[in-house]
Amino acid sequence: MVSFAGGIPDPSLFEVDAFRDVYGDVLTRSESALQCSTTEGFPPLRRWIAQYMSDRGVPCREENVLVTHGSQQALDLIGKLFVVPGSSVIMTAPSYLGALQSFTAMAALAHEPNRIFRREAVSEGAQSFVRSLASRRSVLLTARYTAHCCELLGMWAWAPAFLMVTLGTQIGWSPAVLGVLVACMLHLFGAVATLLSGGLSDRLGRRLILVTMALAGTVSFTFDWSADWGATVLLVLAALYGFATIADSGVLSTAMTEAVAPRHLGSMLALRSILGFGAGAFSPLAFGWVLDLTNPGLGEPTNWGWAFAALGIGGALTTLFALMLPGDRPRRSGRVPDEHRSQTDDRE
Repeated sequence: MVSFAGGIPDPSLFEVDAFRDVYGDVLTRSESALQCSTTEGFPPLRRWIAQYMSDRGVPCREENVLVTHGSQQALDLIGKLFVVPGSSVIMTAPSYLGALQSFTAMAALAHEPNRIFRREAVSEGAQSFVRSLASRRSVLLTARYTAHCCELLGMWAWAPAFLMVTLGTQIGWSPAVLGVLVACMLHLFGAVATLLSGGLSDRLGRRLILVTMALAGTVSFTFDWSADWGATVLLVLAALYGFATIADSGVLSTAMTEAVAPRHLGSMLALRSILGFGAGAFSPLAFGWVLDLTNPGLGEPTNWGWAFAALGIGGALTTLFALMLPGDRPRRSGRVPDEHRSQTDDRE
């Protein structure tokens, strides 16, 4: 019978003869081998380890090497170095008993509750995916992303054309140069927006940033009528429009990763993209249809307001869906609130 008790391996696996030869060789060469060495470990052994690691692409010296009396001491030292109050230690279940004893004995973790993340059985996979798909947060985020894509793709397709027609008569630039500059401006402000909104959502919460950007995106309702306010005002509004419509893309993806169990995240993001870009593909067509409908018999459109208002419907829906999301403002300490942790534990 093979014992699976901790610390009791099969004795037939011990290399008794090899150990006997090694001990005999060491004691023959030097009786000082039985003396206590330095706390950091036997210097020749540390030098050999340093050279061994350096030869394998990990540059280090003897003073960078610490020899421990087994894994238990190593885990204890690692905990004392890196574990501070508020830290989280992630382990598998089952796990090494010595590691559990070492970490649970640390004062820094004395008031931290133990949490077990249940691993679902394979037979539960389909049911769990349906639960993730139907959860309130994932449904609202998917709907928010779909409306977001409708406004974003419509804006990218038609805003440069509108600005070329409008500004071309005001500043006299060639359509080609103006079109390139406008497209670059929209994408440049979009790149800056993604960076800023991502950082702000970490500090202020995903929901607040999603609501703010959605409200800013409703500038589409006034985009056409601002043409009479001068080229400067129109360009500022265009920059704000490009900023707001793309700013929440990264925040939406991050919020989805926090709302869905990891094993279903790829499927959920794929489904979200199919719905978002599928609906967004019709947005430029809808814009053009409204534009033709409101400019009958005209060679060059003069009334763009209703077409941009149609895009604004997507912006209004993004605002509505964002407002319906539960609050998620992080605490000042930077730690995840316990109530959010418990929701995360139950995502499966």
